[in-house]
Amino acid sequence: MTVKTKENLLRVIRRDNPQWVPDGMEGVVRIGPPVTERPATAGYDAFGVHWSYEAGAEGGTYPTVDGHTIDDIRHWREQLSIPDVSVLDWRAVEIEAQAVDSNVIKHAERQIEEDLMSGSALRLWA
Repeated sequence: MTVKTKENLLRVIRRDNPQWVPDGMEGVVRIGPPVTERPATAGYDAFGVHWSYEAGAEGGTYPTVDGHTIDDIRHWREQLSIPDVSVLDWRAVEIEAQAVDSNVIKHAERQIEEDLMSGSALRLWA
């Protein structure tokens, strides 16, 4: 029987046969901006840096040799291209953020807090 992440975490706290060891990231929702630090494919990023792609490289992409916009560190302010985030399309980010069910998160936090306050979780570790 597969249990949900919350139930598995409660099993860990209670030492009640969890199905896996949580890594602390199960409840994390990652919502990225429309500007990425490292693109998934080869080409230019929003900062004007060229990236190459190699399937065997960690992450797949890496900065292309001589693909940087800055060729003289003394003039980095003039050579660095910073995108105007006010003109980017943030709708996808908004949709992702709205999809996060804050009630589920609040309920899980409340349950863990109740277990800790009641001492049931603390007794397990004594």
